Amino acid sequence: MSIFYQYTMKKFLFVTQGYELYGSDRTFIQSVKSIKENNADSFIKVIIPKNGDLFDALKEYADELIVSNISVIRKNDLRRFNLKNIFLLPFNIIKYFKLAKEFDYIYINTIVVLDFIIISKFIKNKCFIHVHEIPIGFIGAFFNKLVRFSGSNIIFNSNATKNAYKLNKTQNYYVIHNGVDGYKNVKSKKFASEEIRILMIGRLSYQKGQLLLIEVINKLVNDLHKRLKIKIVGDVFENNIEIKIQIQNKIKLYNLENFIELLPFSNNPSDYYNWADIVVIPSIKPESFGLVAIEGMSAGCLIIAANHGGITDIIEDNKNGLLFKPSNSNDFQNKINFAISNKEAAEEIAEKGFLKFSNDFTVENYKKNIAKIFL
Repeated sequence: MSIFYQYTMKKFLFVTQGYELYGSDRTFIQSVKSIKENNADSFIKVIIPKNGDLFDALKEYADELIVSNISVIRKNDLRRFNLKNIFLLPFNIIKYFKLAKEFDYIYINTIVVLDFIIISKFIKNKCFIHVHEIPIGFIGAFFNKLVRFSGSNIIFNSNATKNAYKLNKTQNYYVIHNGVDGYKNVKSKKFASEEIRILMIGRLSYQKGQLLLIEVINKLVNDLHKRLKIKIVGDVFENNIEIKIQIQNKIKLYNLENFIELLPFSNNPSDYYNWADIVVIPSIKPESFGLVAIEGMSAGCLIIAANHGGITDIIEDNKNGLLFKPSNSNDFQNKINFAISNKEAAEEIAEKGFLKFSNDFTVENYKKNIAKIFL
């Protein structure tokens, strides 16, 4: 390596809370990949908290990839006062502050990476925090103050996320919508079968709304829509199995085993999107963006989603998708009934959704917009 190269090479440090391949994890991969593709003379070091599928997915793009016990404070930890990572915080701040100073840019993925966000206060000009969460309640107030305390550059994944935070006047911010590669299969014709195929995909949690979907399906089955087929795809985080048990019990309670299939998380959900006619996002609390929405749109599916959060950056009701009042099972049911009863209209809305994806939410758009920040 020449002396000239050593002095011109940009050094990037990427840190994330995740280690699986859910929404923010896949976006993190795209961010790393974007910097690698647009900064040929760069050195990229990535830190993740545990070994997992994310580690293997990053090998191609990171010059150095390590697993390290960073101080990740998740929302469930705060609710349960499970603060074991707090005890590591002073040691991690000392340890990583020295490391961070060696880099030209530090990219912190999500607001729960507590040690690096505190460190960013002291080197804020070169730190970028990518916010994927809409803060709610006292926990939200804590994270909101944390982002403001950092004084760092902020990347929001939607206007809804941006509007949920109050930044310092001196803080720079960017709104960059997520993007995906796309799942469209030209052989997959939507609404062509006698079956009505509905997909819900993502983390199993109270906030995502799987229980609300089951309530609505029970009503639809009682209304003699016997052609319904539903796949709920996803799993819980680590050992939080309570919600999974509740979902399984509710399916059995309503005798919906012949209609609803509960399936594990998949790293490659293309088969599910190409199977589905409709993708539902019945989130009880507002999503900061809604990656599943643009994935479903990319596959030509009709999106039916709760009308709040980042979904409103993506979907216009009755134009490129259908929106219902959050947590309102009757309105949710009405939207599904509309799609079942008006297949041609549903297909037209879904096609406009695909065009919206193609124009605004491709992975190429995302990587281009992320790269602009660092050029």
